[in-house]
Amino acid sequence: MNVDERPGGGALACPPSVPLSPPLPPAAAVHYARFFRALGDETRVQIVRLLAAQSEPLCVCHIESAFGLTQSGISYHLRVLREAGLVLTERRGTWIYYRLDPNCFRALFTFVDQQPRAVGQP
Repeated sequence: MNVDERPGGGALACPPSVPLSPPLPPAAAVHYARFFRALGDETRVQIVRLLAAQSEPLCVCHIESAFGLTQSGISYHLRVLREAGLVLTERRGTWIYYRLDPNCFRALFTFVDQQPRAVGQP
């Protein structure tokens, strides 16, 4: 059977048209892809969750103590998150403190909120 045929015969028809939002501009797609790639690792998701639960920035040493990784391993993950724009840093003496960038997450919510919803979905 040809993939364009129904089991009982006849050609398959495309379902009725649905409203589509336009594709993202290329620069925006690159931005969001970097954001989602940074969240594509379990450790980085855990770090983001840890930072989200704090009211104040966390020192890298406190983040390191929450995981079974070396300081260099945690620093690598924090660098990826920083380069993706997910976290902000602040130097206090010899220590670097990390916090989530609220503007980045607002952009994510805007991205998700602009997607069309099926009828009956919130």
